[in-house]
Amino acid sequence: NRQNFPDVDFGVFNEGRRRAQTAAALAQVAADVFCLQGVDCPLEELGLGANSEYDCCTVQHSAGRFDRCVVAWRRAKLEMGPGGHRVLFFDDHPPPMAIAAECNPSYFNT
Repeated sequence: NRQNFPDVDFGVFNEGRRRAQTAAALAQVAADVFCLQGVDCPLEELGLGANSEYDCCTVQHSAGRFDRCVVAWRRAKLEMGPGGHRVLFFDDHPPPMAIAAECNPSYFNT
């Protein structure tokens, strides 16, 4: 990530430290639903694995990247319906023209 963040101390990218801090933040927030992107570690390291109080669904990032998006929900409060879930890639669905007109068009270039 030095290419993307040349002015940042590379120590902040330490995976172990970052994962521990993320797990601590998720535990402190204790939300009923978490929507995460860029997850590049086992869910157990974040307190969201099979032995936790959360159920999850994940989608692997495209373009050969190893990170994924995760939606996790507290099992005691929510459940996935009988239809399961459907994956949508926002890159495949351009925003409505009214929204796109207000945004920088480079945001939607892939």
